Amino acid sequence: MTGYLFSAAGFSLLLSLLTIYHILRYKHREAASAVLWIFVVFSFPFVGPLLYFLFGINRVTVKGLYLEAAKRRLLDRGGTGASQVLRKRADHIGRFGILPCWPPSHARAAQALDRQLEDMPVLMGNQIALLRNGDEAYPAMLDAILDARSSIHLETYIFRPDRIGRRVMEALVAKARSGVQVRFLYDRLGSSGARLSGYLDVFRDVPNMQIGGHALIHPLKRRLQINLRNHRKLLVVDGRFGFLGGINIHEENTASLTQEAQILDYHFQVEGPVVSELQYCFLQDWFYTTEEDPESLLRDEFFPSLTPRADNCARVVRSGPGPDFEAIHRAFFTLVVMAQRSIKLMTPYFVPDAPLLTALLNAAARGLDVRLILPQRTNHWYIHYAARSFYAPLLEAGVRIFETPPPFLHAKALLVDNQWALVGSANFDIRSFRLNFELNLEALGPFAEQTLRSALDEEMDRSREMELRAFEKRPHWEPLMEGLCGLASPIL
Repeated sequence: MTGYLFSAAGFSLLLSLLTIYHILRYKHREAASAVLWIFVVFSFPFVGPLLYFLFGINRVTVKGLYLEAAKRRLLDRGGTGASQVLRKRADHIGRFGILPCWPPSHARAAQALDRQLEDMPVLMGNQIALLRNGDEAYPAMLDAILDARSSIHLETYIFRPDRIGRRVMEALVAKARSGVQVRFLYDRLGSSGARLSGYLDVFRDVPNMQIGGHALIHPLKRRLQINLRNHRKLLVVDGRFGFLGGINIHEENTASLTQEAQILDYHFQVEGPVVSELQYCFLQDWFYTTEEDPESLLRDEFFPSLTPRADNCARVVRSGPGPDFEAIHRAFFTLVVMAQRSIKLMTPYFVPDAPLLTALLNAAARGLDVRLILPQRTNHWYIHYAARSFYAPLLEAGVRIFETPPPFLHAKALLVDNQWALVGSANFDIRSFRLNFELNLEALGPFAEQTLRSALDEEMDRSREMELRAFEKRPHWEPLMEGLCGLASPIL
């Protein structure tokens, strides 16, 4: 018995030492977290190392390695098609990626972003249209799908087989049966209802139609997390017409529901050279999820020659684990710190990290006109209180906060100096910055200066501005809720 105890003690010590080696090797930049985990490992033999394995390892970094490897496999095994696509992409960037499209006043900001987003070029000559809510977005998307001649690539976080979902699926099936290649990628968590009900399985045998689910739990591929959701919303038709933004595929984005059930949101229709970058993004996501033969993905027909359509410069900003980690966070931060006159930020979930909160406070201290457009009530009560935990320092610094009444405003947009925009799927919170796969569009030109500026002004006109004195008079229990939810903000 004594021998067994010594063996168990020795094994426990070895396990603890190996765990501590991993902590020191990979968590040394997070000193507080590392010290806490070392304490847990030594205090709870066997249990401590198990807890660290389950909850302490940064799987965002690990997942990034898988994604980077998948991207290399896609290009390495793509054969002559990959070479042709890469040559065409390089030629495309050479023709349309001209830096002088940025005004001299913002040259430094443009240079900073170019260095941080190396594989995300700025392309000239794009047309960008704002589609408000599903009542504008779904008809435009369905028209593009029904006019498709060769390919339809659709990616969404939430798909529901309701009235809207069924209309979209019927259109996809009809085009697939007519000979158009259709690929439909959904997130398994966001679309769990459609997946678990078996609705999507009915269409897996439709000729020319492929359906893939971004997996959260897949032991063979070591996917065991509830984070790292594919939050992107993307549609590319024939490689020429693109859609992206915040609108999922369900009827909650339409005026057919009651005001309490509706979700207001923005989507964006894009034509011009930047559509090729949207296509490139979809194919990377599709290959990572399905591992379809790269030679069938990197085909010349998916990247047709595109000509300028309007005067907007645009950059597709991909963000997620791997080489694109925190790309959207860097874009937000750079635009905020480089702003010269004004900042208008609209987001449904306002849970900034310390650097972005400091950047906003600093912008207000510099005398900039800083305005936040936030929903009066969110669809998650804890995020509502977490957001309000930041109100006092912002209001004291001179930041103006506008709360929009119901229906729930789910749109996301940043407008700097009334001429530089960042729009898309990413919320202004930790989850979008570090954990989700997100897709945004950076734009400068008439779209930002006129269309988006007018839209944000309209949102503020229908909102109620929060005054510091009124905020300080809120019920005594609310600061407690704000403090509790604010503490949890890094994991919301």
